[in-house]
Amino acid sequence: MVEQIGVAAETTPGPFVPRREQTLREEIAELGLWVNRLQEEITREEQERERAIAAEREERREELRAEAERLERQIAEVRHDVEGLRDATTGDLELRAESVVFLALGIVFTTWSELFVGWLAEWPPFRVAMGSSAAMCLRVSLGMLVAARRGVDAQP
Repeated sequence: MVEQIGVAAETTPGPFVPRREQTLREEIAELGLWVNRLQEEITREEQERERAIAAEREERREELRAEAERLERQIAEVRHDVEGLRDATTGDLELRAESVVFLALGIVFTTWSELFVGWLAEWPPFRVAMGSSAAMCLRVSLGMLVAARRGVDAQP
């Protein structure tokens, strides 16, 4: 009787059955062969199992490395985006100082615009900075604003 055992489909004889024609020494020798075969098979199975476990472990480590690299790249991208947002929203001290100055000027010009309408359009540095066409547009706009405040219809 022959039985199939293991992945490699090795053939091993069936269970040990003592035969009447065998002497005691022959039976002991045959049992010794059986023990040796079993020991070899057990050792081979252990080695195959250890190799399979090591291969699976290495495969999982590679997957974890790849996932860790992917996550590190995403973290780096998010950090870069956060730094960009931080720079865009807070800026540096110069940006904040300019913003405060422009905010204050905007509040002053809108609150007391009637004080600045007349002389701002005539102020030489302002005219040079704005150019003659921009100054003309501003003069017309400021004139319309003054006229509207006085209740008179402005003519462009």
